[in-house]
Amino acid sequence: MPSVDLEDMVHLVHGELTTALASTSTYYDAPMVEISSIKVRMGQFPSSQEQTNLQLDTERYPLAQDGWQLEVTYDAKKKSNQKALEQLTQSGTPSIIAYDYLSKLPIRYLNSSDTKLIQALAKSGIESLADLVELPAQQLLQVKGVPAATLRSTQAAARLALTDPNLFIPDDILEQSLGKFLDGFRLLSEQDYSYYDWNTLEVIYEWLQQLELCLSPQLIRVLTFEKLLEE
Repeated sequence: MPSVDLEDMVHLVHGELTTALASTSTYYDAPMVEISSIKVRMGQFPSSQEQTNLQLDTERYPLAQDGWQLEVTYDAKKKSNQKALEQLTQSGTPSIIAYDYLSKLPIRYLNSSDTKLIQALAKSGIESLADLVELPAQQLLQVKGVPAATLRSTQAAARLALTDPNLFIPDDILEQSLGKFLDGFRLLSEQDYSYYDWNTLEVIYEWLQQLELCLSPQLIRVLTFEKLLEE
């Protein structure tokens, strides 16, 4: 087996990174940014006697302590790079806005809620999803008349409903109801969208599946993205 020295390893890492960047552009429709340089350095302990410009003092560069540190440089002012980076600009409405609407929903909109549960929580001052999510475990289990397992699962459902997928909702689906999007997703074709647009739609679908699991079918059927994301 041929010997492999440090320089060989550096070239190997450099080549793998270059190949990964090219593959991302070719196979995933990702914008390609022209890299000016790639520096590969290996960490070493300050007490090491080895002297080489490929190694770093890990007290000064802590990120290199557990292995390689890659420094990738590109010219952001170059026209080709500016055009590529513009493709990454997000458009649409941030999903985080939905928290304001969802957090204020009364407990009755949870699939797992019933009259007994709603009344028991109300006696403890818990009326909205936000109230339920923010309630410490010790206080939650002090609610009387409801099994502890039911209280825990209900709080978990509320927490899941308020989970933000951290994306931008495209303007062209704002008028759709959540139910209509869920029902119509199977009719969409990946070939009709760019990699990023299709990925966004897939994440939206998965997010709505969570909401469908947690919230009442009636709400999912009539609630539009526009209403959900209303500021």
